[in-house]
Amino acid sequence: MQASLEIGHVLRQEHIYLALSEVEDNATWEAFCRYEDKLWSYTDCSLLVMAKRLEVSEVVSFDQHIRQMAGLGIVCLP
Repeated sequence: MQASLEIGHVLRQEHIYLALSEVEDNATWEAFCRYEDKLWSYTDCSLLVMAKRLEVSEVVSFDQHIRQMAGLGIVCLP
């Protein structure tokens, strides 16, 4: 538990977190419904929506689902 708390403190101090607005949440839900043939989570879809909104085309991830977004303009590194 202590290690988790320490990591949590570091993450909260050194990273910026964005809360989804109602519009972004709705767009995430629409993406989640649109790509129902994929095994993408709601979080995966929120990454897709936010990357497009923030014009981020490259994402570092080891998640196979993020790699599947290549055809949607998301390049997964490495």
